[in-house]
Order: sequence, then structure tokens, then C-alpha cells
Amino acid sequence: MTAAVASDLYAQALADVRAIRHLGTYEPQAAKPAKLPPTLGPKCGSNAGYRQHLNRGETACDGCRAAHAEAGRRAGLT
Repeated sequence: MTAAVASDLYAQALADVRAIRHLGTYEPQAAKPAKLPPTLGPKCGSNAGYRQHLNRGETACDGCRAAHAEAGRRAGLT
């Protein structure tokens, strides 16, 4: 490939990028909603409680996180 051909290809690619930006196809991502604080339920301190926290969109409490970590360790040993 000669330098002239490479230069033409680069110029065309640059023009394409500018055209795409001009069309407004770039949309910034929306911010993720903040996680809710954990609520204590009847299954707290268990792996099922951990899943309930996640399903409700909360951060898991310490007991549920510990139970989930232990369940993961046990699953890795089988």
C-alpha cells in the first residue's frame, strides 16, 4: 500500500467518524440507580436471604454476604 492510498483511506475514515458524530448517534449511558440499604428479612443470614436482597435491588447485609461466600466455597469443593 502506498502512502497516498493510506492517506486517502485515513481521510475517509476520519470523515466517516465525523459524520457519525454529527448525526448524533452517540448517547451517553444513563447513571445506574443507587442500591437501596438492606432490609432484614426472615431468611437473613442465609444464601436464600442473599438472593432476596439482590432481587429487591438492595446491597446484601453482612450475614447474607457471609452465607453466600460460604455456599460458594462449599460448591467449589464438590
